[in-house]
Amino acid sequence: MIVLIIDDKTLEFHLVSAHDSFTESANQFLSKRELSVIGDGSLVTFRMVLAFISALVGALLTFPGVRVAKCHLDSLLIARDRPLLQMIMYADLLFPVFILSLWVPPISRTPLLGKVIPGTAVEISDSLFDLFRDVTIVSFIIVRMVLLRHRLQAYLNTACTKLEAIRKEAGKIYNTEIQGIVTQVFYYLCVVAVQLICPLTLIAATLLMNRSFTSANVAASPPAAAANVTDADSESLVNSVRANIQEFSLSLSELRSVFSSNLLQSVTSYFIWFFMYAWTVTTYFGIFYHTYLVRA
Repeated sequence: MIVLIIDDKTLEFHLVSAHDSFTESANQFLSKRELSVIGDGSLVTFRMVLAFISALVGALLTFPGVRVAKCHLDSLLIARDRPLLQMIMYADLLFPVFILSLWVPPISRTPLLGKVIPGTAVEISDSLFDLFRDVTIVSFIIVRMVLLRHRLQAYLNTACTKLEAIRKEAGKIYNTEIQGIVTQVFYYLCVVAVQLICPLTLIAATLLMNRSFTSANVAASPPAAAANVTDADSESLVNSVRANIQEFSLSLSELRSVFSSNLLQSVTSYFIWFFMYAWTVTTYFGIFYHTYLVRA
């Protein structure tokens, strides 16, 4: 909720302008239907709805974040003899922080606007900066997918760690107990894969929606003309059906115009940032938990 009340000069979600556009369109739609218009308190309601959805999604991203942290630490142990892979893993861990900073205009958009790209005559504009931000997010998703195999292998290696812990215990160890531990790790692999892939899928889907809303206007297509009817007895019935269809199409187009592309673009931009933020915070918390609290 605190993030939603921050000014657009600090975090450029443009939710206030999007809400104003939504309120204006909704009031026009309601006034035509002779209904009560939306009051000033709708901005609070709008923010509360976004806060509720954010809290729900943030809770769902807690376990994937902790899982990424555990797999990251285990992957570093596997790649201790491969410094290049370790460097990529550390860069992947810090990559989301750079992406989150692209929504902060004082350190990202404002210093770059109006600058000329070295070696070219292209001047950085708002649309070019948005494209750069989207390409950066796509690069992050690709890097995470490339490292997916190493993290899944790191999870499978936890079976060896559990077996070594059992061998240190006193008493007999039965083969069925060892098989049960290995089988449990293997069968849980699909759950780990879902925890690693689902956040990426969620971010990618929201990014695609944001790009579609950026370049497209939500408008209804005109209703198709009805075929000419020659039968005089059924002409009145056809005209009545045609009038109902046209009225329904007009109402649907007006309802769709309430949810303007500006509103949908701002909301999806906010959710892209929040998904990245929630996943990153839970990942860092997971690293702290597995590094200091578990070992303690």
